[in-house]
Amino acid sequence: MNEDQETLTRRHLAGLVLNPAIFFLVLPLTLSLLLGVPAPSALVLIGAAFVIEYGAIAPALAMGLDLLFSMAVISLVCLGVLLTSYEIFDLLSFRSEKIRAFLARVEGIRITRGLRRYGILALVPGMAVAGFYVCPAAAWIIGWRKGEAIVVMFAGFLASAIIVALITLNLIPGVFGPV
Repeated sequence: MNEDQETLTRRHLAGLVLNPAIFFLVLPLTLSLLLGVPAPSALVLIGAAFVIEYGAIAPALAMGLDLLFSMAVISLVCLGVLLTSYEIFDLLSFRSEKIRAFLARVEGIRITRGLRRYGILALVPGMAVAGFYVCPAAAWIIGWRKGEAIVVMFAGFLASAIIVALITLNLIPGVFGPV
């Protein structure tokens, strides 16, 4: 391995350690400390965001947590997962000839009509349907630019979380009861 490869490997490994530490613990717990939210409640919300993604806003509101705090914490988890996913994918493709060969084969595959028509914007509903574990992999395999893909996926995540929050707060009439 030459010096450039070692530097890239170190950068990816640093991202694999720092992204989760910052986005899953440091920032959410700092926010909870600043806003007076008990740390166990913040940790429960972080765990819920890993499992039910944007849907974690519903139990957060049911627990009586502040809407903006809850949105901020689940958003940090989402950003952490997206950034860490890209670090994993980049490191694996950098280190594995098999993955590079797979990506070369995928380049020649015909893109479906929906993806051709909507392009990267297909990630917005994709986040609601497939979530933040599947969409980064799809965007990376297709070859969409990392920055743009993360912004679009995050917008889809936020839109989904806002809709769930509105439904949970019964601000969208007719979903949980009579109109």
